[in-house]
Amino acid sequence: MNTIWIMTKNNLKLLWRRKVMIIIALVGMIATTAAVANAFHTLLDKADDAQGFKLGYTVAQGSKYELVIDTLMDELEKEDIVTQKYSSADADKLIESGEQDVFVTFDKDSYSIVGSEKKSVETRVIQYSLFNVERNMNAFMSGGLKSVEVKESELPTTKTPDAENYYCHAFICCFLSISPIFLSVIYYEDRKNRIWQRYKTGKAGSVSVYLGKYLASFITTMVVFPLLGTLAFCLLFDMKPCNLLIYGGLLALAGLGFTSFGILFFILFKQPAVSIGSMFMILWFVSYLGGVYETYIYCSIPETIKRLSPLYYLNRSLIELSVNGESDYAIPCVIIMISMTVVFSAIGMIATKVKKEV
Repeated sequence: MNTIWIMTKNNLKLLWRRKVMIIIALVGMIATTAAVANAFHTLLDKADDAQGFKLGYTVAQGSKYELVIDTLMDELEKEDIVTQKYSSADADKLIESGEQDVFVTFDKDSYSIVGSEKKSVETRVIQYSLFNVERNMNAFMSGGLKSVEVKESELPTTKTPDAENYYCHAFICCFLSISPIFLSVIYYEDRKNRIWQRYKTGKAGSVSVYLGKYLASFITTMVVFPLLGTLAFCLLFDMKPCNLLIYGGLLALAGLGFTSFGILFFILFKQPAVSIGSMFMILWFVSYLGGVYETYIYCSIPETIKRLSPLYYLNRSLIELSVNGESDYAIPCVIIMISMTVVFSAIGMIATKVKKEV
């Protein structure tokens, strides 16, 4: 354990001597996020804005709905729905002319809804609200309720993040995945000074050598992107991360997984340039499927294909947790990242022993 700590410390010194590289990585992530967020600002803000709509209605004389119609319309007005009562009207003409988005005709014992094609969601909102009213009224008529209640109901919806919040999370995930590039500094020094040959004659085993580089890269990654990156995003873009314990835990697991993935390339290929090039091609494709460059919300790629990307689970988990407070992708994300760490680390250690070089 002491050997691992010494080697980790020495590798950390090598990494942090290249402050320019670390600064470029951090500034590059911030600049990229700012540029892409600005480009997609209008799209995501438009989706996030909750817009009201216009509702027209008529109520037949003696209708059973006269009992609750005023209360119902008051509740709808609170939700930015502009209501207008007609003594008589042609619902189809009002919808076609754009004077109303949705129209409800309350007859004596039933109602009918006419909605604009462009306002199908709004039509369903009214349909859902009236369904609850009808259910309460039926219970009242049968003696199941002492009074008719019109409750303000919320449909289960998924909030859309604004552009800054989305891309701050997305690019922390993206740059976290390509962070094994820091290993190039260590491997360059190893090749330059032929340090790996000393490992063969020294007391340090291949596992200690592997972990010394692995931990140094992981620690640097966590300081640069999740820690400094998140702090910068919170100050510059008002980023809103989810629960810090969950947020840090998911990013730490991702850091472990992608570091073990990246170090494997440096073990398999002797040239750092080849290692970085091969790794980048794979990670660019993984990032693309994960909704980093094109938001997963509006991505045209089929869901079954997107699920092949580990970054999709990480990206979606962090964003949904920050916006909605929960995500169905969080647990699968944890499982995937732990699996990546175990599998790629095992392969890396085996390859180290076979090649006699890390």
